[in-house]
Amino acid sequence: MGRTGNRWSAITYRIALAIFTRSPRAYEVLKSYQILKLPSVASLKHFTSANKQPTGLNLPHLHDANQAYAAYKEEWKEQGFLEPEEYGGLIFDEVKVIMKVQRMDRFTGLATTANDMATLQDVYEELKAPQTVKASYIMQFLWCDLTSDFDVIGPYFSSGKGMECKFVISCLMTTIQAFHIYGFKTMAVVCDGASTNLKAIKYLTTGKSGAYGINEDLHAEEPHHVKT
Repeated sequence: MGRTGNRWSAITYRIALAIFTRSPRAYEVLKSYQILKLPSVASLKHFTSANKQPTGLNLPHLHDANQAYAAYKEEWKEQGFLEPEEYGGLIFDEVKVIMKVQRMDRFTGLATTANDMATLQDVYEELKAPQTVKASYIMQFLWCDLTSDFDVIGPYFSSGKGMECKFVISCLMTTIQAFHIYGFKTMAVVCDGASTNLKAIKYLTTGKSGAYGINEDLHAEEPHHVKT
């Protein structure tokens, strides 16, 4: 896992955080047994603070990713590979925040508010929640280059309640636009089959709301049909 005096690897931190977020007390006990060399609680808090990204678009992060992508393309050309063409797939997924993590100040954020995300005003037209609503759901984006192995951990948006169709659409379109501004063009969007996602996809591709993916032809071999 690690040795005294050495820097802890990202993998070690991930394993340690997986244990700590479930039970801080159990982590302390496990560390005291010295069966595994584990970072201190102070180190975990410092690590999460140093790697913490604010909710919303986080444009400085996309700017840094653009600079890293430019250097990456030069490196690929020097190695004799074809230069990446800036076309990628945008993956998004929603996750529910673990309540134990939610109560820990260093490991959680607050729900995105209208002030935090002015471009999502349509989402918050009827939102009367206070500014300190705890995040219950997180919507995370990842952009993967289709012509190389480069990827960018994109923005994430937090919500104090369950994901709604208009929230998904607003976050998706805003994120695509932000990536495009910094040179990351989205050619495909990938998500799971959650009902909210399917509803959002149908609205974006057909202009209609409601359930999506059922073939109207009862005699078709494939009952689920996706057509842009």
